[in-house]
Amino acid sequence: MQRIPALQGLRALAVLLVVIYHAWPAALPGGYLGVDVFFVISGFLITSLLLRELDRSGTIDFAEFYARRIRRLGPALVVVTLAVMGGSWLFHAPMERKMLTSAAVATLAYLSNFWYASSATDYLAEGQHDNALLHSWSLSVEEQFYLVWPGLLWLLTRGTPSRRRLAVGIAALCAVSFVVCLYLMSWAQPWAFFASPTRAWEFGAGALVSLLTGHRIERALSGPVWQWASMAALLGCAFLFSATTAHPGVITVLPVVATGMLLMGLSQPTSRISRTLALRPAVWLGDISYSLYLWHWPILLLTRDIFRLDSPGVLLVAVVVSIGVAQMSYVAVEEPLRHSPRLMGHPARSLLTLGSVSALAIALILGVRWGATKDAAATDQRQYAAATRDRADVYAEDCHADYFETEPKKCTRGDEAASDVMVLLGDSHAAHWAPALDVAAERLHMRLLTYTKSACPAPVFEPFDASLGRAYAECSAWGRKVLREIAELHPRVVVLSLSRGYLDHLTPGAMARWQAGVASASTQLAKVADRVVVMADVPRPGFSVPNCLARAAWRGVDGDRLCSFDTAHEAHETARMWPARALSMGGAAFIETASLVCGTSPCRPMHDGMIRFADTNHLTASFSGSLASSLFEPLRVAIDPASSGGVTVQTGAR
Repeated sequence: MQRIPALQGLRALAVLLVVIYHAWPAALPGGYLGVDVFFVISGFLITSLLLRELDRSGTIDFAEFYARRIRRLGPALVVVTLAVMGGSWLFHAPMERKMLTSAAVATLAYLSNFWYASSATDYLAEGQHDNALLHSWSLSVEEQFYLVWPGLLWLLTRGTPSRRRLAVGIAALCAVSFVVCLYLMSWAQPWAFFASPTRAWEFGAGALVSLLTGHRIERALSGPVWQWASMAALLGCAFLFSATTAHPGVITVLPVVATGMLLMGLSQPTSRISRTLALRPAVWLGDISYSLYLWHWPILLLTRDIFRLDSPGVLLVAVVVSIGVAQMSYVAVEEPLRHSPRLMGHPARSLLTLGSVSALAIALILGVRWGATKDAAATDQRQYAAATRDRADVYAEDCHADYFETEPKKCTRGDEAASDVMVLLGDSHAAHWAPALDVAAERLHMRLLTYTKSACPAPVFEPFDASLGRAYAECSAWGRKVLREIAELHPRVVVLSLSRGYLDHLTPGAMARWQAGVASASTQLAKVADRVVVMADVPRPGFSVPNCLARAAWRGVDGDRLCSFDTAHEAHETARMWPARALSMGGAAFIETASLVCGTSPCRPMHDGMIRFADTNHLTASFSGSLASSLFEPLRVAIDPASSGGVTVQTGAR
């Protein structure tokens, strides 16, 4: 197929959207749409190539098609995957390397999209967003499309072929894919996001554009007004979409259609947009776009995660380095193997050679996994892996409601024979206090009942859950049922504890709703309980403490220094989350936890041989249990207003 310079420029735009989003997400919150642009371009190109082959020969040479695809995509992916594993060997602790090997094998098998989808709603799963191969999901989606699409086109063109019949068939497939996508968005967004069947309609949109080549519709929509409108729509979506956008969904149609219309404009190489996209720098960046997509994320993650550097200037250097590495990869890996005389024209040799290289790489990665498993079992590493599993019993005993559960579950703790009841209510940041409150409740001669649910701040408000890609309706349903049960119990005290992670993406208006929710929750709970106690959220390290300690031990570095973090900002965040006015309206007492958990700033990762955090923000059960004595007095004072001297209780430093 004839090389189209402007098409390479459109690829450059797509990869720039993704790179800017990954480096500076606040600057371009919808930059992830660059992946959708790639999907539409792939559907357009592959369909155009296959239709030309069908017109020329009446059939499709499947072996040659797959050989071209593996020569195009396979070598660079193998090199990047092995480079990531090499970097992991140098910088990661054994347990981190072990986790990464699973992603690496899934990547080389082109199944990583399903691997990530299956773990995306595991609320306690660690390391998914810090996975250096996370971006490989889109490559798996593309490969799965390439695997199926030639056969579908071949079937749709059997008998008496016509472009109209082909267009109807592709449109029908797009409609089915889109409906399935919308259905999954309503209850399992990760599968809608990662799965290839739910993304097929985007490839199909590009395929439909290829069928319009030379048609009057293409001529009508390739004019300058339509082209400028399409570019404005695409860039507007990149700036206006965000982590809270229901994507992929109905709104995703806009950037997909905009991309399709820009592709139509490529038939007018003299238009201003086509000439701009065909500029030499844009074409060059489009040429290396695949390598840049592969390399930029691991390099950015290495900069942020390993070196703990994320200033705009440092990240700009990381992006420049990514471009340089991508250029070298393009020249030394992509192009030589893609156009190798020994492989071109020999599909069986291409498939066998590159398939063997991938299999060898997988075998090597499995060897790394074996070594990492052995190293992780060493005495100095075992405690860090154990800390990641050191969770409150409410999880093991199935007393904690997961994402899609709406029925209340409760565990009974404390003095189980007592008549006075203490209720622990909230999300996972309430659940991690269960070991401490278990002991405290027993000393207070109270029966402790736990009502907790993943990522659910009920009854404060219904959050938008980024993992689900929609409003968290299950949270509200669960909260209403829990409030009814609590009303029937008429407890002596309700202890409410919530993560402040819900505030990360709140607008000023949403913050106002949060504060109103705080007041409303305090008032509702005060009607059914003698006393309401709010526990502030714990300080947030912002990194996995066990992983950090494991790395420090593995590299012979002082973990106490490397893995400590500042808590000076905790007072501001606490005041922002729990406004005193809202709490006083509901008559709730308040327990500050930063000094209880960390003592003075900086917060050290360990205390008396115990690791404080199981991940980036949850306490280990062991450390939580050790806080029972420190928590007892503030809790007793909070429950008894006569001895509190007010509604605010500060914990003593530890």
